Amino acid sequence: MILIEALKKDGVNVQALRNKCALKYFRLNDPEAMLPIPVIYEFFELVENTQGIDKMGVKFQKYFTLDNIGVYGQLLSNSKKVLPAILFAQKYEKFSFTHDSHEFKILDGTTAFYGNRYITKPSKGQDFLSKLDHGIILELAKNSNVEGWCPKEIHVIGDDASYVENMFPFSNPKILLNQEKYGLVFNTKMLSNKILSDKKISAIQGDINPIPDSLSAKIELLLDNLTTKNLPIIEEISNMFNISVSSLKRKLQEEDMSFSKLLERWRFMKAVELLSNTNLKIKEISDQLFYSNPSNFVRAFRSSTGFSPNSLRT
Repeated sequence: MILIEALKKDGVNVQALRNKCALKYFRLNDPEAMLPIPVIYEFFELVENTQGIDKMGVKFQKYFTLDNIGVYGQLLSNSKKVLPAILFAQKYEKFSFTHDSHEFKILDGTTAFYGNRYITKPSKGQDFLSKLDHGIILELAKNSNVEGWCPKEIHVIGDDASYVENMFPFSNPKILLNQEKYGLVFNTKMLSNKILSDKKISAIQGDINPIPDSLSAKIELLLDNLTTKNLPIIEEISNMFNISVSSLKRKLQEEDMSFSKLLERWRFMKAVELLSNTNLKIKEISDQLFYSNPSNFVRAFRSSTGFSPNSLRT
């Protein structure tokens, strides 16, 4: 949402672009919504191709600060020292971008490396998001309490380093292009430095809820956040997860699940939740569960439970 608002400020017709890609199927105002990475890649490639916005990672990097990218960034901001923040980012790396993998290692007694690399072959959209992720890592390091600190080296995938060239205006870090990973090399002493000692970040209660491990749970989470009027078919779901239909079926079978059974289970669980916790009309619940009409919903619910939906409300 941060970047979408930035695009709007730049005069881009975001709604028109959303209508041309799979992003139109998702609620974007829900902070707990799940967006499959390929859907995000598709949207930003569309922005670049249709709007002629070059080097998006440079143009919009300023909008992505640790304290405004959500719970993940704020938890990083509230880490007391650099090393715990790095370890936290590694543990919950999938809350950053799921097709990247974070890497941390001590190179020798005086230097360390921290960065991220592609898991899959990079696309234009993935390259853009990975640059944002790299910029967030650099900001995390920059906001340590060492005045004038600068990394020894900045590693960049490809030949464009313009998105980091202005981050350290009073120093001259060595920038290495065409590397295998985005990252930075820095003095190991920095690992014990405090973070954001001069900034006030709102306290975050509790911990991050981990992403479900099973594919079926991930699909159910995805279904929770769709706004389309039709229940997606298996080909659409496989595209959203960037895997083939056969692979999706195989992975579900390994979980003792089929796509049809998963949809039936999800509909039933959501029906019970909506009937028990809301005052929505049967037609409204039917629409949310992608039934063509309320009668089909009532029939399916009665088939699963032996009683009518309204009996849950008496």
